[in-house]
Amino acid sequence: MLLATLPLSHAFAEDCPAGQCQPSLIVDVAADAPKTLNTLWVGQLKGVPKKSYPTAIKIQRGDAASLTAQRIGKSEWYAFQSSVDQRPKDGKLIFEATNTSINAKVSVTPTDSGFSIHDGERKVLFYQVKPKSLDGKSLRANYVHPLYDLDGSVLTQDFPSDHIHHRGVFWAWHQLIVDGEKTGDSWDTSEYLSVVKQIDVLDQGPVFATVQLKVHWTSAKRTDKSGAAIPFVQETTTMRVYSATADRQLIDFTIKLRPLADDVRIGGADNVKEYGGFTVRVKPTKDIKLVDETAVL
Repeated sequence: MLLATLPLSHAFAEDCPAGQCQPSLIVDVAADAPKTLNTLWVGQLKGVPKKSYPTAIKIQRGDAASLTAQRIGKSEWYAFQSSVDQRPKDGKLIFEATNTSINAKVSVTPTDSGFSIHDGERKVLFYQVKPKSLDGKSLRANYVHPLYDLDGSVLTQDFPSDHIHHRGVFWAWHQLIVDGEKTGDSWDTSEYLSVVKQIDVLDQGPVFATVQLKVHWTSAKRTDKSGAAIPFVQETTTMRVYSATADRQLIDFTIKLRPLADDVRIGGADNVKEYGGFTVRVKPTKDIKLVDETAVL
């Protein structure tokens, strides 16, 4: 049943006695929030029985154009993108909420080697599940490449000639120490491999898509008697891609690490640089210049 034009109070009248429901999305707005920036907002749906929460709703204030908001997981919270110019005295904006049909504009498509995320017909990114190498060198998985800009151009690099272990959008560390012993290097991929164990598509909708990944960190230095790798960290990564606005696209990564051994320590490079962690290998432009106040460097 399509409920695109019915107020939620009418659509769910059997759960909501007449005159007692006023479906609305309530958004808390900080006093210093930017007024002209088209950004992400989250609001709480009120006036609807929880069992009747739809995946997507239309929201509107007065005569302003309507917006689409999408439910976050199974919560009462909905996300949408807009510029919010008004700053109410009580810090709350109230939008009238109506049901709408679901259009999975941001979608996830599996392939033999991973999955891609599209925003409409446009590619946003590809996530590498299957281990990949360059002529047998620098075996890697669990990273994003390509990452595309809004015009469809590739922003990232994989296996760049100067540092072949660099790989699109990745998160890695040089120092992996398990029970006091160095156990591989996830940054330069030596004696280390991320093994993607599970992929769950949590959301696909008009505002965003969410994918959750279960990944085991493994090393050739930690195996059982049969030679099978014994994982020492379980990674849970949640990736959420929002639909693009006129000039930007938001992508959220939440990475949680759980040790699978008694003593697991991670660290950046063992030198003064100390680099490591969440990293993006960007494809450089041909005409880039470094300039200070005196000259081109």
